[in-house]
Amino acid sequence: MRVLFVLIVLAGCGADGPPFVPTPAVEPL
Repeated sequence: MRVLFVLIVLAGCGADGPPFVPTPAVEPL
């Protein structure tokens, strides 16, 4: 699950721009 968490965080960074931006997809985890 940690791997999925990292992948989602990285995907959010690439999509949103600024790094380490919390996304609705990450919050449930």
